[in-house]
Amino acid sequence: MKINLTDAKDALAKAVTNLDSAVIQEILFDEKSRAWREECEKAMDFLSQLQPLKDHDDVKNVRMKDSGNWILETENFLKWMNGDLKTIWCPGKRKFFVELTKGETLLTPK
Repeated sequence: MKINLTDAKDALAKAVTNLDSAVIQEILFDEKSRAWREECEKAMDFLSQLQPLKDHDDVKNVRMKDSGNWILETENFLKWMNGDLKTIWCPGKRKFFVELTKGETLLTPK
């Protein structure tokens, strides 16, 4: 079997080009993976700062007995609970726990 030198050079050049392309794709994949990991770490750092159970307990502990039960008896709430309404609208200004003042009703689950 006789090997043509020109064909061998062409095959070698094609293999080197394919290898270069694969290396570039791997580098790009590694960079995207690294960026994705960094974004996930940032999100986890942000989320780990939240203390939802503590915040919930803080609100729950200042809840007056039976406060807010009136809403459980409204027509719209009952329809929503029965599945007759897909969405229930609760108008009003949103407030964080620390912004509540005397005389305002704080609704929390029992």
